[in-house]
Amino acid sequence: MATIEQYPEQAEVYAPRYDLTANEAHLLCADFLNSQEEVPQTALGCYIVDGSDPYSDLARFVEGSVFLETFGNTPDDLAAEYGPYEPASQMIIVIDHEAQMPVGVLRTIHNSDAGLKSLADLERTELGVTGDQVCRELDIDPQRCVDVGTLAIAPEYRGSAGQVLPSLLLYRSLYLKYLNHPDFDHVVTIIDKKAEKNLFKLNFPFRPIRDEYFNYIDSKKSRALYGVNQEFYPSVSRRQQELAQQAEAEQSDAKNWYAIMLDGLAHGTGLDEMLAFPKE
Repeated sequence: MATIEQYPEQAEVYAPRYDLTANEAHLLCADFLNSQEEVPQTALGCYIVDGSDPYSDLARFVEGSVFLETFGNTPDDLAAEYGPYEPASQMIIVIDHEAQMPVGVLRTIHNSDAGLKSLADLERTELGVTGDQVCRELDIDPQRCVDVGTLAIAPEYRGSAGQVLPSLLLYRSLYLKYLNHPDFDHVVTIIDKKAEKNLFKLNFPFRPIRDEYFNYIDSKKSRALYGVNQEFYPSVSRRQQELAQQAEAEQSDAKNWYAIMLDGLAHGTGLDEMLAFPKE
């Protein structure tokens, strides 16, 4: 394992980076793991890092790599988009312990002087609605709302049945830290259509703020969604129970696997031991 001295010293004034090389990300990740009092003894681990912490560049490495590949977003593009929200960001990061590399990130954004990005950015779309209007319509208090600003998973850790752990860990962490937290009532996001389909497969009770899809940060089809936090556990848990019963009745391996996946989301079964933060 690399030692903390092997990563270049941080500048006195921290400036977020979206342009880390893979080698820089590896060294920074090794430093980060060395700095932890306890690392889960599992293949993957999930960590929460404040957006003003230099280690949060591990998250930006994943964002930068995935969004460049998928949407053509450059480091300068991402710095311009997320710069005003860095101080209000928290990064949920999945790390491959053996490779010592970050492989997934879910960025949450709390309300600040810059607002919630997903609501503020509605004015940039063709929807003809503002964040203030949406808050009034849906009775959203921005101070009690969390914004899912980004979700990104490295290509080799997504797509197949055997590679769902990173996304499950991110969503489980989102639930524990925000959707099930008494300080938050709502969640908002603007999400690409492909990622939106995965949310609905997991029975997350998101609803469209408006039905239309629109171009957003070079995603040709994105949609603005919101959720009422107290609805998430009942929705996922109910679907998990339905699938478990169907799987037993039909002797369906596919439905049984799906039920196990939802059990992890709802109850942490098979997932919580990979979380490197207190479960409140």
